[in-house]
Amino acid sequence: MKPAAGMLASGAVAAALLFAPGAEGAVLEPADDFAVGDQPESVAVGDFNGDGAKDLAVANRGDDDVSVLLGDGAGDFDLDDDYTVGDEPQDIVAGRFNNDPDFDLAVANRMDDTISILLGEGDGTFADAETENVGSSPRSIAEADFDRDGRRDLAVANFNDDDVSVLLGRGGGEFRRVADRKVGDTPRAVEAGEFNGGKGRDLAVVNDMDEDVSILLNKGEGKFGSRRDFGVGAMPFSIILGKFKPGGGEDFAVPNSADNNVTVRLGRGGGRFGGADEFEVGANPFFVEEGDFDLDGNRDLVVSNFDDADISLLLGNGDGTFDMPDDYAVGTNPIGSFVSDLDGENGPDVVVTNSADDDISVLLNEA
Repeated sequence: MKPAAGMLASGAVAAALLFAPGAEGAVLEPADDFAVGDQPESVAVGDFNGDGAKDLAVANRGDDDVSVLLGDGAGDFDLDDDYTVGDEPQDIVAGRFNNDPDFDLAVANRMDDTISILLGEGDGTFADAETENVGSSPRSIAEADFDRDGRRDLAVANFNDDDVSVLLGRGGGEFRRVADRKVGDTPRAVEAGEFNGGKGRDLAVVNDMDEDVSILLNKGEGKFGSRRDFGVGAMPFSIILGKFKPGGGEDFAVPNSADNNVTVRLGRGGGRFGGADEFEVGANPFFVEEGDFDLDGNRDLVVSNFDDADISLLLGNGDGTFDMPDDYAVGTNPIGSFVSDLDGENGPDVVVTNSADDDISVLLNEA
């Protein structure tokens, strides 16, 4: 994909900005890489074997499976096993879907219009996948308790149907598909958030061709009202929710893969948002996550740049603005990312899936 005009760094300048070990102001350590399956797309984090250390689950689009890597609590991971799911798994989330203490997995399979549910055994292993039907070409999946019954539910963005499937948990790892809510053109990502402090978790959906985000407010019992749309940049790929400025409602950030930037819109409460601000990152940004990486109390952003083989870290100023990015090398064609404290020290760390290298990069925080 051609970089947008007006990028701040290219050629030698970009190389100078790329993170090097020991660079002044560095927050993340150099990446350690761990092998997974073919074309890893996304990653979820949880303690799958109950030892107190964070483990990883990676959806491998080229192998139609999920790789589970068990962590040692210090940032190292061992590949434990692979679990077959549907055709071309695109996104994965971890949650407790059968109301026992063990983490389970839910995977969106974009080529067979299904999601796969893998129930955890509590020892790092998972039962064979069970299948639930959703819409056409599911690209993203989010979990939350939408109807406030104490069971975890799912929302799935269906790229070809321009809608979101809502599946309410029935207990035992089973789900009931109750509605397909229309959103914008080619929805690529969905997240659950609290936008109006009302009747339960709401939804934010990224629409690729419409270049906007649809907000669906929860009306109670897992039902959602009409959408409100808020513009972002060209070819938006994913979304993260957070509090980037005190006051107001929950905010959102969206990477625009054709613009090489991130749109940030600050929440005003009631499912409304202020104007869009853009912050430049690397070439063809795909996934965005948030966390307080420098431990100053302000929320920061980290973005995977597909064409640059790096991630951009943008430190937040606490007022909804962000500093120029620092870039950290990862593998080739990074896509999915996840932020979590993997080693129990120094704040949040980053995991990135490198789709062309068949591995993941783990960058520990040294703040």
